[in-house]
Amino acid sequence: MIERYSREPMASLWTEAARYDSWLKVEIASLRARADRGELDSHVVEQIASSAKFSLPEIHEVEADVHHDVIAFLTVVARYVGELALCSFGADVVRRS
Repeated sequence: MIERYSREPMASLWTEAARYDSWLKVEIASLRARADRGELDSHVVEQIASSAKFSLPEIHEVEADVHHDVIAFLTVVARYVGELALCSFGADVVRRS
């Protein structure tokens, strides 16, 4: 968003942090839908939802190495989720958000 044309609260929707927050919400919603269909244990999904987070500096650090924003995002979130991430993340987060 071009700063001189943006006004709050619209400008806050287009920040980098807001983009990654939307991606996280999409991933968690996807997991909950899979739990509703019986593909995943709902208790595991809620553990993931409660521990999943990210920080922009961490994403920037990983992205500098891998040169891919989605991979950097998923890598950082997986650090917080731990081995629970093996059953969950990696969906097409950009297309769905």
